[in-house]
Amino acid sequence: MPATCKVEPLAGLIGGVVDAGSIEGARRRSGAATVRVVRPGQMVTQDYREDRLNLTVDGSGRLVKAACG
Repeated sequence: MPATCKVEPLAGLIGGVVDAGSIEGARRRSGAATVRVVRPGQMVTQDYREDRLNLTVDGSGRLVKAACG
């Protein structure tokens, strides 16, 4: 069965620093197969993947948004 991402388990991570350990932890908690970290000004594709977790960070590397797709 393919992985499906869920962001509800990640609500408590908003505002925390995103690093290698927290990225993998977020991936496991969300059930996603892959993670994409989006930094300020970074261009990203608009393709939708239900098994991908997108972590949007601010300039200091803190998580501002977690979304699937």
